[in-house]
Amino acid sequence: MMKIIKKAKELYQRFVLNGFMVYLIFVHPKTPWYIRLLVLVPVAYILNPIDFISDLIPVVGQLDDLAVARYGYFLVFKLVPKDILEECRRRAEAGLSPGTGKAFRRVAAIVSITSLLVLFGGIYVAKRLARKK
Repeated sequence: MMKIIKKAKELYQRFVLNGFMVYLIFVHPKTPWYIRLLVLVPVAYILNPIDFISDLIPVVGQLDDLAVARYGYFLVFKLVPKDILEECRRRAEAGLSPGTGKAFRRVAAIVSITSLLVLFGGIYVAKRLARKK
């Protein structure tokens, strides 16, 4: 059980670090315009009400959003120049290290609240769909 909790914490920390890195890449002055545009594509897809798979279908509807975000940002990390990527990685690690406190707590709180809202929203939609049957 402790291995699962440890692995979940590591995944969560990597998720927060990568999210902060994407933000730093977006605001970096040397980032090319096409990389900035590519950062916005997954966000626009997730916020767009028209999806390949409707978000009203529990779990499966959110999986396509997750896949677009995952592979969109994977592509961003591959296309961004190496010097910018390394600088943003260092800044993200320094900004989110537990010693800095405030930045880490803010990002962790935002990600936690967003995750809980998505979880409770999914449960609510699943219950509403189950009642209609």
